[in-house]
Amino acid sequence: MATGSEKAGVAGPKTPPPAAKSSGNAAGKPAAPQANAPPAAAGPSRAGAIQVGPPVVTGLHLLHAVEEAIVAHDAQRLQALQVGLRTSAPDEDRRAVAYGFLRLAVESSSAGRFAEAHDRVRAAGVARGKSDPVVAVVSGNVSMLEARRLSGDAREQVFEQAAAAYASACRDDPNRADALHGWGSALAAVARSQKGVKAERTLALAAEKLQAAVAADGTRVEAVVQWAHAFAARGEARLAKSRGRPGPDLDLGCSLLDEACARYADADRLAPKRLDIAFSWGRTLSTRAHTQAGAAAAALLDDAVTRYKAAAKLAKGVTRAGVLRCCGHALAARARVGDPGEADRLRSRAVEKFDEAIDVPEDVLPDRFSAAEIQLERAAAKTGARRAALADDARTRLVKAVKARESDDAGDRGRPGGEVHELLFALARAHALAGDAAKCVGALERWAESAEKATRKSLDTCPDFDPVREDEAFVAFRRSR
Repeated sequence: MATGSEKAGVAGPKTPPPAAKSSGNAAGKPAAPQANAPPAAAGPSRAGAIQVGPPVVTGLHLLHAVEEAIVAHDAQRLQALQVGLRTSAPDEDRRAVAYGFLRLAVESSSAGRFAEAHDRVRAAGVARGKSDPVVAVVSGNVSMLEARRLSGDAREQVFEQAAAAYASACRDDPNRADALHGWGSALAAVARSQKGVKAERTLALAAEKLQAAVAADGTRVEAVVQWAHAFAARGEARLAKSRGRPGPDLDLGCSLLDEACARYADADRLAPKRLDIAFSWGRTLSTRAHTQAGAAAAALLDDAVTRYKAAAKLAKGVTRAGVLRCCGHALAARARVGDPGEADRLRSRAVEKFDEAIDVPEDVLPDRFSAAEIQLERAAAKTGARRAALADDARTRLVKAVKARESDDAGDRGRPGGEVHELLFALARAHALAGDAAKCVGALERWAESAEKATRKSLDTCPDFDPVREDEAFVAFRRSR
């Protein structure tokens, strides 16, 4: 959509935070209304003008104002514009387009409003001529909003209709920024339901259109963001295809991720306090770091942590918990590369991030599990009382996580945070690091009951069991596997 909501673009993080406010423009690049414009004089207004209090909104500026209000979710502003449209002097074609889109935005909870909006856009097309690019862009915008209410093949079909509308606008004006932006956004949305080569081709075409939109209007932040998303999605797909093996797929995947990071940097310069930009940039840096080792990986992860921290300052509630969780994982990964002397400090910081996320009451299970896993890593690297203290902290977290997973209140097996058998195996490791062989075996017996494949190999390849490996009870359990 020409407003560029991230939801219509390529997916970001798995627990992606909501898109921040932006300044879309469905009608080209009109100059913004003057902030201190005087009120309109009494009497009839100019054709196409409406008075909503200073400033006066006219012509193409009207469409811009509508889009700004939609992006800002400013219902009061939309209502004021709606009233102004009802009382404005005739300019039937533009009024029909803007009013249809406005009603759609104000009352989009009703499916019937989409049909009404399309009818009004079609009416405007008849009034102005079917090739009018303004009508085509707004038609694409309506389809983009409509598609978000749908799923499956119907959703993809409406996104394709939006892409066709934007393409129609570009036939009359090949350098029209809002049409190119919308076209790229629609193609990126279509690609999300595709796979393999077909998805990559669609994403490449989306990136081409978004690049053209940025070339036509370098201040169009949403186009830059979605351009970055397209690079990131293609890069991640190539990395998955490479399976980490050196070769053309891995090289291309790394190159695409580097391009994505460069575009996120461009977007950050244009809009330095955007949650979605900071989060997506951090996520892409973390993904890129997995392809590196040593100092190169450490530098990428340090940068990712910086971006996640910036995003956390802008986020609230469950969204903030998701950002903190990603930051914790990046810190934990950073502890595994670079200076070993810094590892424990970095893991401690990672646990702090998970503990901050746990403060959010919704969905604390994955944070308990992740924090416990990192405490186990720290405990394994220590000895004596320090190891015992860290292992005991991990046990406390894991006992709560197991109870939460087994309870009826947290019975959704699809929730993140580890299945019961994963939690029980981690709990057995914590008991072993604490030197408590009896409790370790007790947790392992429960693990064996809940896991489909509770094998001896799982025990033999995990060094966390070394402190109790010679215990008679542990030896007997191992033999039973």
